[in-house]
Amino acid sequence: IEPITWHTYGASLFVRVFPIQQLFVLVEGEVINTGRKQAGMSFPRETYGNLLLGGGFMIGVAKGVFIATSIKVPVLRNPFYPTAFPIISVGGGYGF
Repeated sequence: IEPITWHTYGASLFVRVFPIQQLFVLVEGEVINTGRKQAGMSFPRETYGNLLLGGGFMIGVAKGVFIATSIKVPVLRNPFYPTAFPIISVGGGYGF
């Protein structure tokens, strides 16, 4: 079986609303561009858009530094998101 190589790029814009200080509701718009190569053949690149809804928890660890975890569910169905399987994210950041 020939190996498959995927190259996927994307961008998103999101809004977090904090009804309680550390808990947030998330709305995210996303665009994904993906393509693959197998056995020396390149398949056409495809672009998919999606809307993700979810929520999470954010905690400050130092001045401006935070850690956040969230769960998002894709709302639209396409070949990149064929089901509503949840996406779990953990990350950190710095806010000014």
